[in-house]
Amino acid sequence: MVAKDHQQPDNYAGGELLSCTLPKIEAIHIKWSGIKSLLKAADCRHLRHLYVGSSTQVESIKPLSRMTNLLNLRLESLKRIIDGSMWTIQRIRDLKFVKPLKKLRFLTLINTRLIEKSFDPILNLMNLERFETSWNYPESEFAKLKSLPDLRYDNVENI
Repeated sequence: MVAKDHQQPDNYAGGELLSCTLPKIEAIHIKWSGIKSLLKAADCRHLRHLYVGSSTQVESIKPLSRMTNLLNLRLESLKRIIDGSMWTIQRIRDLKFVKPLKKLRFLTLINTRLIEKSFDPILNLMNLERFETSWNYPESEFAKLKSLPDLRYDNVENI
């Protein structure tokens, strides 16, 4: 089951999902929304796939660390995480929020820059198959990713 927020759903109020009213929902695709908080989405215990893109009001990605059943996480253009400008690159302090996501197989960070340019939190994701990000990090960080046994695609292939 996939929910898309082309129209504001019944469980949406003032930029926050009120609750995960579909207890067995496995995928959520949010794009071009005014959502401000991912806190309630973290209550979706069966969620396997989450895409949040072009939702420039999202204030924090910390709730994502509670989504331990995620297999696929794609974040794109979440401008307010660090800076408030819709015309700048998304800045994320670090990748610590992914550390508890042990089941994660796909991680995509589009139009994103890490302030702490360390991929160390990803090194705990032993099921990770694909990691997509820009090349704006030291080559030594990409080299670390070779230790992940199943990681074979995108940036890592070219190291």
